[in-house]
Amino acid sequence: MNFTDAASDKPARLAALTTTLAELQSRCLRSSEYYALLGAAQLNSGQLDVASESLERALLLDPKNGSAQIDYAEALFAAGQLFPALQLNETILGREDLPAALRETLTQRD
Repeated sequence: MNFTDAASDKPARLAALTTTLAELQSRCLRSSEYYALLGAAQLNSGQLDVASESLERALLLDPKNGSAQIDYAEALFAAGQLFPALQLNETILGREDLPAALRETLTQRD
């Protein structure tokens, strides 16, 4: 598989991941990590509404879930909710456990 094939196959792979994760949902109802991963897959495959719901659930289960915070800020921005997205981004930037490279990327999002 060359680079072009891999890039064109990305939506199909994300859709397959979303389907696989949906099949596991009943076993993961209390897992913030599960909902963060599901939300990320949904967000990257363009399913903004369901991604937001999954990411919200991840944050309800664990408000400190960093990956869910980052993806939820992106989902808010994509949905046109600029101020909540910026506010969450600021919260993320205030985390002491944020890796330097990620801090730089998130600062550029501000």
